Amino acid sequence: MSERWSYEDLRNSGAIICERISYPERPILHAARDVPAEPEDSGWQFLCGVENHEHSRASVWALHEVADLDPSIRVILDAAPQVSFERSTIETPWRRIQYSNDDELI
Repeated sequence: MSERWSYEDLRNSGAIICERISYPERPILHAARDVPAEPEDSGWQFLCGVENHEHSRASVWALHEVADLDPSIRVILDAAPQVSFERSTIETPWRRIQYSNDDELI
């Protein structure tokens, strides 16, 4: 797979989103980009910040659908794989944190 990092290149690719965000009970407070497993995978995962997510409580959305739900994530979407970001509230800016693939929801 060629290295695609820009949001525009990935906008139709899949992203994992926690169920709590998809219903919007909670805002996106944690985002991580793993190395994409397949060409249609963006590598992005968006979590609500609550620990102990279960695999069955996640959905796959197109990356542009997640960005439409929360436009504030667009500032991080051009990041290369193996990166993580977090914020404490929806009003605070995203900050880069140490990447760990232990953050994986799926």
